[in-house]
Amino acid sequence: MEQFNSLAALDIVSFSKIGLLLGEESSNRFLLFIAELIKESLENYPAKLYNLRRDQFAILFTNIESYKWIDRWIKLLLNKLDKPITMDRNFLNVDVKIGIFNIEPQRYEILTSDISLENAKLALNHAKESSTHPSFVYDVSL
Repeated sequence: MEQFNSLAALDIVSFSKIGLLLGEESSNRFLLFIAELIKESLENYPAKLYNLRRDQFAILFTNIESYKWIDRWIKLLLNKLDKPITMDRNFLNVDVKIGIFNIEPQRYEILTSDISLENAKLALNHAKESSTHPSFVYDVSL
């Protein structure tokens, strides 16, 4: 059976505003809390979570049965983030955007880890520009 790999880049929308509201120490706790939520959402997936920079994460899915798994994971994560998070008596609505790059070596002449990450970030930027879609899958037309 064929196995698939995919890379997701995830960004917390308006994190700078959350940081201003909470201050540095509490915003660090907030990020740890979000990282834990992401880890929980990945429990039944062959995936690794990476922190790219303060409010940006990458998730590498390896040997999944189908790219539909990523859609199911996104729904699961968004469901976990649906309720406001309470931090220092503040109720925070967390909005995330996700860029997906399906790693298909047969479709690309050159494919490195850096190129894969750049493609996931391109898809993420496209998702960030959308007011209606929380995620976007990379496609060559980007």
